[in-house]
Amino acid sequence: MMSWTLTSDWVDFPDGTRANGQVFAIGDVHGRADLLEGLLAHIEALPAPEAAMPRHLVFLGDLIDRGPENLRAIRLAMDATLDGRPAVILPGNHEGMLFDALQGPISSGAFHMWYENGGHALVDELSVRPAETMPMLRARVRDALPEGFLDLLKAAPTHFRSGDLLFVHAGILPPPFLAKNDRPHPVGSLEDFLAQPIGEALHMHWAWVREPFIGWTEGWDPGRRQVVVHGHTIECRAPIEDTGALTRGVDFVAERRRINLDLGAVFFGRLAALEAVDRCYRFHCIIDDRALGS
Repeated sequence: MMSWTLTSDWVDFPDGTRANGQVFAIGDVHGRADLLEGLLAHIEALPAPEAAMPRHLVFLGDLIDRGPENLRAIRLAMDATLDGRPAVILPGNHEGMLFDALQGPISSGAFHMWYENGGHALVDELSVRPAETMPMLRARVRDALPEGFLDLLKAAPTHFRSGDLLFVHAGILPPPFLAKNDRPHPVGSLEDFLAQPIGEALHMHWAWVREPFIGWTEGWDPGRRQVVVHGHTIECRAPIEDTGALTRGVDFVAERRRINLDLGAVFFGRLAALEAVDRCYRFHCIIDDRALGS
């Protein structure tokens, strides 16, 4: 793959927002291990901050499905470190569907739901024989996953915080909606919302939510200091050929107090990362040359 990278200029967070040290976050990979490998190499080559500070690398979920190299994408994320510290891997809705597909009863239909929503790409990596039954296929997928991945998903945090930054796969419910969502037992606080298990995903869930999260403009806390860093929803479909287009595609901090790192890796050949250091932030993006003009 021929690819190139962009790095935007540093800008200041508004209203005193700050990260706790340095944190990198990587958006939805969806089996584009080639892009992920290039982006990780780019991040590794960046100079470390001059001052001693905590440093974290966070994956926002949806490592898998739809793209061609799902198993390698998982291995790259599981092997990724920053200052010797393993990356934080947050599950996305696709990891949630995979988890349900392999853990629940076959009669639940969860395996079919996962397969039809991009899981077929992971199955395609396994050279499956047409005569294989559903139990055989589930066993093949489970055995092919990198060792420890299912256990990692079972124990994975639903979110990660760094100072005023909240990292989560799809988003959160705005404060007025927290007690009005469509779950059987409505949650009443942000912490309750974020505590929902990976295997109980409904529309109003941290791994699935779009609206009212995407359109919310009133902030997430009274001082509007909190910024939500997420993926899941592709908002930018225009070509990204320079840093201005990159920033416009991912940076919604000023009006909506959020950053969206899902640039459609499998559809548009581009994978983005946020780098935040204390009160400043910038973006990095690797782009497949074939995506130019798409």
